Amino acid sequence: MRQLGYVENQIEEIDFYPLHEPFAYVEIIREKESLDKRYVLIEMQLTEQEARLLKFMKETLSGFAFDTMELEKKGENQYLAEKVDQIIDEYMLNNDAQSKKKIMYYLEKEFLGLGKLEVLMKDANIEDISCDGSGVSIFLYHRRFGSLKSNVQFVDEDELSAFVVKLAQKCGKHISISEPMLDATMPDGSRIQMTLSAEVTTKGSTFTIRKFSEDPFSPPDLVEFNLKLWILNARVDSADHELYEKMRKAGVEHIVFGVESGDQDILSYYNKNITLDQIRKAIRLSHEMGFFTTAHFILGAPIETPRHIQHTIAFIRSLPFDNILIRELGYAAHSLLWQEAVDHGKINPNEDLVVAGRERDLGHFTTRQLQCYCNQVYYAFTLNPRYLIRQARYALEHKNPRFLRLGARILFKP
Repeated sequence: MRQLGYVENQIEEIDFYPLHEPFAYVEIIREKESLDKRYVLIEMQLTEQEARLLKFMKETLSGFAFDTMELEKKGENQYLAEKVDQIIDEYMLNNDAQSKKKIMYYLEKEFLGLGKLEVLMKDANIEDISCDGSGVSIFLYHRRFGSLKSNVQFVDEDELSAFVVKLAQKCGKHISISEPMLDATMPDGSRIQMTLSAEVTTKGSTFTIRKFSEDPFSPPDLVEFNLKLWILNARVDSADHELYEKMRKAGVEHIVFGVESGDQDILSYYNKNITLDQIRKAIRLSHEMGFFTTAHFILGAPIETPRHIQHTIAFIRSLPFDNILIRELGYAAHSLLWQEAVDHGKINPNEDLVVAGRERDLGHFTTRQLQCYCNQVYYAFTLNPRYLIRQARYALEHKNPRFLRLGARILFKP
């Protein structure tokens, strides 16, 4: 720990476990004075001779012409090991078995894995990995210890930008200065958000990884736990009777769908890749399966007009929603809409959230008009007789008079 800059009598170890024996371990420490916890990655160090040999291997491998068919046939690990043996033989390098294993560990991280993140991604306790720029420590969210500052960082912007480009390529995507923001799915199923260079953030390239659990809860697990669950931001294009049956058995009672609009033009503008028919199918199936069904709607898309809003009202009234959530469109920092508005000078780069409105040339309506339209949509929903009948039935079946009292106040309000 002294080599990593820590003074032994100023810290205490609270956990220690292996990640890739015998090459990488994690020590969770607590600083005695501040009580701050730290995530310390400890890797087997190379001798000076091994470090020189590793550098030579990287440079030599980078100049190799790789046979993709052979690589696919043998597997990337075996293929890399054979190339390393070939270099050792051709250049008659002196290398004992232990040194070779250490060098292979670092080569596999660099050429086959995710470099500095490879070992972190193997830690099943890590749920989130966040890098806010070069020269600053990567932060992790640990299942047991919460948010932790790590001893891993990217030295400079060139190293970090090259890593972000590599990440995008591993996800089968492209990121560049002309398209500096990317949301993608990693090969293991983890979700990642990336920005490239200082074109988007003042600190340069950034990324956040939401790891995919290697051992997610299965429906039988959830049934055993006897949980009462909500599903948030459910996709309508995944609606399936068999799936919903499993969800119901697992304890799901409430599904919240991210619908956004009842007009196909607006859905297409948001690039939702869903249709009104898919929404209808999902909402009706959710209702038939007995789930409390909520949908989220947004008003204020730049192309939205009163005609589109009337379509949304009619669409909402035609379906058996138990509740709706509705708000004005907000331009959140670093979203694609926000970046486009910044590029056109409509939003200041220092603003984190801006509500759509004609005052900023961000749509057809003023912010006040959008608020009124949101109220209009909500009242059109709650005063729909079909909705009131459903709520009365729900209240009676669940012996909950709250909905009845609420309905009475709405109907008989002076």
